[in-house]
Amino acid sequence: MAGVLNHALVPMHEVLTDQEAIQELQPFGLVIDGKIETSALPLIGIDDPALLGACVPRPKGVSARWPIDSVVRITRRSAYTGISYHYRCVSAVPVYPTMRMSANALHEIVLEEDDDWTGDADIDEEQQPEEKSLDQLQTELDNLTRMEDLE
Repeated sequence: MAGVLNHALVPMHEVLTDQEAIQELQPFGLVIDGKIETSALPLIGIDDPALLGACVPRPKGVSARWPIDSVVRITRRSAYTGISYHYRCVSAVPVYPTMRMSANALHEIVLEEDDDWTGDADIDEEQQPEEKSLDQLQTELDNLTRMEDLE
């Protein structure tokens, strides 16, 4: 996973220390009483590949929950906007599912026929909607609007 950040299209992801995050988010009003308002930041999933690449190797002395609830600085480079910084809060909820559907051992997708379905042939003529002219439909609509007006 550490090679993910080396791809040209992946922006730089950096997990900030609390002090770095406070220093960078202070001008945006996201620090109140020395604490970062992480609820005001968009989330990034704990299993995001770029985030996992930024977390390897794990720094010494960090808690077992690291980097959950940490602030991530994403540095994007663009020919139009130059360098821009985006901040995310690491969520403990994974984005990608842990279970995936797959094909069978022969890589086949099997379609079974439904024996209960017989098509439209079983519909009685009584069940078919009656065809109405445009004038009949307009008359019904007028009657419905008159009834609504009376209520």
